[in-house]
Amino acid sequence: MLRLFTAVPAIAAVWACASILSLTGCGKQRETPPEERGEPNVLPPEFQLFREARETIIQWLERFGEDRESENLYALLSDRARADLRSIGIPNGPEFKRWFHEQAARGEAPFYYRFSRIDVLDVDMPDTARATLTVGFIVNVGGDNLESVGTFFLVRERGKWKVPFGQGKQWVRSWWEQDRSFTRRVIDRDFNPFVSRTLDIELQYPVTWDAHDGVTFRVPVGTGERKGCEFVYKDPVSEQRELIVRIWDEAALPSSPSESPDSTDLTLVREENATLTDSQVFHGVHHVFRDRRGDRYIHFFGGVNESLSHFDSYRSVISSVLRSLSTIP
Repeated sequence: MLRLFTAVPAIAAVWACASILSLTGCGKQRETPPEERGEPNVLPPEFQLFREARETIIQWLERFGEDRESENLYALLSDRARADLRSIGIPNGPEFKRWFHEQAARGEAPFYYRFSRIDVLDVDMPDTARATLTVGFIVNVGGDNLESVGTFFLVRERGKWKVPFGQGKQWVRSWWEQDRSFTRRVIDRDFNPFVSRTLDIELQYPVTWDAHDGVTFRVPVGTGERKGCEFVYKDPVSEQRELIVRIWDEAALPSSPSESPDSTDLTLVREENATLTDSQVFHGVHHVFRDRRGDRYIHFFGGVNESLSHFDSYRSVISSVLRSLSTIP
């Protein structure tokens, strides 16, 4: 019994020694945690905001256009973007996914774009409500991989960064300021540049269209004629006009409210279905933009002679021309 009792303290001593050694790193001095030295062990608030902004834009771009992920994009949308989507019948994530892939199937940019090799180069945050990110990436457009650098925008709402995708029904300009070289490389393959001295605008149009500047024509709204630029595509067999695009401007009334300044030179004010009768009947869409200088509106009508074709057949190419529209500085 004596040996049993004397052995137990000896064993306990060995265990205690082992425990102490394990705590002290086998005889080494224990490192004092930063918080015990009075040093903070959390990121400063601004660094946390930068990191969250970076994570949000990467998540958005990685999911963009992916069949299984598009529904999850809805959670990243800003409040205004969701409100604008509700106004066109898109109230939730599943409907957003369905609509998103419908746009991609119709060839509407940027819905069919796929992003990869995303590298956030810079985060600029003038305040805690908005962030501007410079991002390098590779984007697959119609089977071609294009490398580019673009500027993306985020807004802060209820403690999270959100993407203003589609605010004002601008599916590109609201959240992405494209690098000009990227825009030209996407468009220039089948498009010609065009500058209208009559309207002080520039754009790109398909090489198969005829372009005219400083011409007078009828428009689908109002009375009388307007002066501007016109683009025409003729059916190669019948030589009838199958498609027309007409662009004109009008002065803004002094009492018209000014648009809040943003990164775009044109802000969409109104978009509506319209019909133009001019020898033939053309059905299409009429867009109205406010020039950032605030002194005029720019009207854009694209219509198709539906006795020869359908507007949906030209929707994508008309959208491409519309996206390239900008004012001359």
